[in-house]
Amino acid sequence: MRVLVTSASKNGSTEEIADAIADELMAYGLDVVCRSTHDTDAADVDAVILGSAVYAGRWLRPARHFLKDQSDRHRKLPFWIFSSGPFGERATMRGTGRRSARGRPRSRTSSARTNASDARSVST
Repeated sequence: MRVLVTSASKNGSTEEIADAIADELMAYGLDVVCRSTHDTDAADVDAVILGSAVYAGRWLRPARHFLKDQSDRHRKLPFWIFSSGPFGERATMRGTGRRSARGRPRSRTSSARTNASDARSVST
């Protein structure tokens, strides 16, 4: 059985997971092809494992495109997916602002106190 392990990774962690999966499958005697989603398709394989990093609650574009572009082929094959990234509330955050556990924006300053040296008075 020939297995394609493919992933979309922004900083390399998801690619490392894909490599580990491929190594395990090879240890069991399977013929494994491990490639980035940027430069592969599901031709000439018997099964597919697709992974993606998750940012702002979404898979990376190359993984989404691979899934869409290869969907007819995927329907006929054993197919598994995995994700790498934050989970829970953090996985659904949008935008660049950080949020607290209750969903309120966090202060970007380290303290809410006013520094006395920053206070200025204007006399007329």
